[in-house]
Amino acid sequence: MFMKRLILSLALWVGFLGFASSQTPEEAFVLYQQEKYLDAAAKYEALINNELPSSDLYFNLGTCYLAAHDIAHARLALERALLLNPGSRSIQQQLNRLSRSIEPNIEPLPSFFLLEYFFNLRDLLNKNSWGWLFLIFSSSFAVIGMILPSPRRKALLLFIGFITFFLCLLFVARYRHEQTPASILMDAQPLRIAPEISSQQLIFLGVGTKAQPVDSLGEWYKVVLDNNDIGWLPKANLTKI
Repeated sequence: MFMKRLILSLALWVGFLGFASSQTPEEAFVLYQQEKYLDAAAKYEALINNELPSSDLYFNLGTCYLAAHDIAHARLALERALLLNPGSRSIQQQLNRLSRSIEPNIEPLPSFFLLEYFFNLRDLLNKNSWGWLFLIFSSSFAVIGMILPSPRRKALLLFIGFITFFLCLLFVARYRHEQTPASILMDAQPLRIAPEISSQQLIFLGVGTKAQPVDSLGEWYKVVLDNNDIGWLPKANLTKI
């Protein structure tokens, strides 16, 4: 009995020490206030690796890298934050300011206004949130169909059915958007016309440029930029969001 209590006490004490010595957001914030931006970033990286990633942790990490003038890692962290919380205006504004500072500034081509409206609506929530809303409304559709009296059922079912269908479209669109591979250029590189170091350069891309890999050959990715320019970049210089 004594040995069991001793072992339990030691286990609790070790657990307490491990908890007390673990990384906390407050430690990182203090380092940021002391202008030790890379040290603060390292603390946030440790928190992300040891806990479930959150948009707040990625946003703080990106802010630290931005203060340290590490554009590539700052954009990588902010893009990951936006994937988790696409409706956040603060993340989007920070990303917009950051992307405008990258030379050359690759701006997306304008799309049809109805598609633009749909994409803006899609990006209010992540795929999990749209999925839950779809499940809630589809369940309501089934329940109302079974219990509501016939005179009122048709109009209400038509209304809820339309919303359910639209939510399904938003979920699928957001799911496809989140599954579309995108990467950040970690070092300035020329976009080349072919997957060869000696091939013609199309444009010289700055650190932090966002690119979507669509094909692969050896040590090269074929990528599409936000303005739909297509070319090849070395795999070693791209990090997946």
